[in-house]
Amino acid sequence: MTTGMMIANPEYVVQPWPGGPVIDDGEITVTVLVRPRSVPDEAARRVFEVVRQDSGEVRSPRLPYTDMTPLLFGAAHEVSHNALLLLDRLPSNVLVTAVVELKRPVPMEEIKKTTDLMSLDLVLSPMTPLTRTGPDAWTVRPLYWPSGVTCEERDRPRCDDNDQLSQFRSWVAALRDDDGVMLKTMGLDLPRLRSAASAGLVYGWIAYGQPEVIRPSLTGPLVKVAQIAEMAPVRDKNQVVVPLPHRR
Repeated sequence: MTTGMMIANPEYVVQPWPGGPVIDDGEITVTVLVRPRSVPDEAARRVFEVVRQDSGEVRSPRLPYTDMTPLLFGAAHEVSHNALLLLDRLPSNVLVTAVVELKRPVPMEEIKKTTDLMSLDLVLSPMTPLTRTGPDAWTVRPLYWPSGVTCEERDRPRCDDNDQLSQFRSWVAALRDDDGVMLKTMGLDLPRLRSAASAGLVYGWIAYGQPEVIRPSLTGPLVKVAQIAEMAPVRDKNQVVVPLPHRR
């Protein structure tokens, strides 16, 4: 359930609470820690319970949209920042979240030839709204899979720690037909997940880090558009903004 909530909300960092699920009277409860991507502060984390009922349906929080949400759908290209120019002007004590859309869906193996994917969260479905315009147009987000998580952490022994697509496919392969109800109540669709796992195509990625670190992932022959979604100051363990280094 933690993984499902994570995939359904790419604007947020979703982490499991230590201790594992609690089973009581047929219900399975998982506690998760959630914070917006743009706010790395520990103080910004909130605690939620995700509960799977006997019916298979899941009670989970509906997280609000952020500044990143419209960019996941290829929106606002005409008013987007010149991302590279902006990055070059930013100081190094800033953390940046950027959304990259590719010119076409690309097989994983082709991307590996030109791009270091290990620090990127991959978008594995088209970056377009699945519903008509209106309040619900952004309800179903593009599918994505995060970086920086090992197969063991996801309880997926048969996958490759160095390949996000392998991890995603391993997770999808473990889903059963009767998980469809659970996924639907979390904003996901089992046939859509299986189709994306089978196709193995990358439509874009989400980059996060200091300007000089993420810059290479925002350019290249495959990139259609790169947009800055959010920015936040780098803070130390005491939540104090890290100053710029002194220049001699």
